[in-house]
Amino acid sequence: MYDEKQIRQIAAAVLEVFKRCQKAPDLVSLGIPSAHIYCSQKTVEQLFGSHAQLTRAADLNSFYYEEGVAISGPKGSTHGYIFGPLLDDDQDPIIELSRSESEALGIDAPVRESLDDYQSGACRIVGPLGAVACAKGAIIPRRSLNLPDYAAEQLQLKDKDTVSVNTQGVDGTIFENVIVNVTNDGRHELLLTKDEAQAAGLKHGDDVKIMKK
Repeated sequence: MYDEKQIRQIAAAVLEVFKRCQKAPDLVSLGIPSAHIYCSQKTVEQLFGSHAQLTRAADLNSFYYEEGVAISGPKGSTHGYIFGPLLDDDQDPIIELSRSESEALGIDAPVRESLDDYQSGACRIVGPLGAVACAKGAIIPRRSLNLPDYAAEQLQLKDKDTVSVNTQGVDGTIFENVIVNVTNDGRHELLLTKDEAQAAGLKHGDDVKIMKK
């Protein structure tokens, strides 16, 4: 049985999906993730102890956990969230930062598609009960657009297509070379780093418009 808090969370998530469905398919909301990591259960246990289980965040529209870690580089450290779903145990952690975060930490992080650790930067992840030294894995995620399959079909877009996105308004900004990720979990959002969003005067939840090339 669900308790009252869980019922409220589920109702809020359903309402949010309903609202998204009422929008034109070419209008999407903006997401601005903070520094975060993707990791396996094996890494979770290295950081939080044997048999540790993470707690899903209350925001059911997002897939991250309440437990945090420190992401450290030669120049300092910053707080990071753990994003889901968890990776397989044979996969190394992926650390995703904005350009300003990577520079502040002294981490040489290249721009890569999310979860692509090819020739990526080194850092250290620190949890309450342990730490993991990563010889690679730190990246600046390329701007991306998560589209549910029904919206992608309406827009005649497919996975890994690239589009431009217009922030609209008097001082509108056009972001080019945005990679499309077609999902089956209802996500309908543009993901930018905080640096990109701040440069365009955007905040989390703002609506932007897809411009097909």
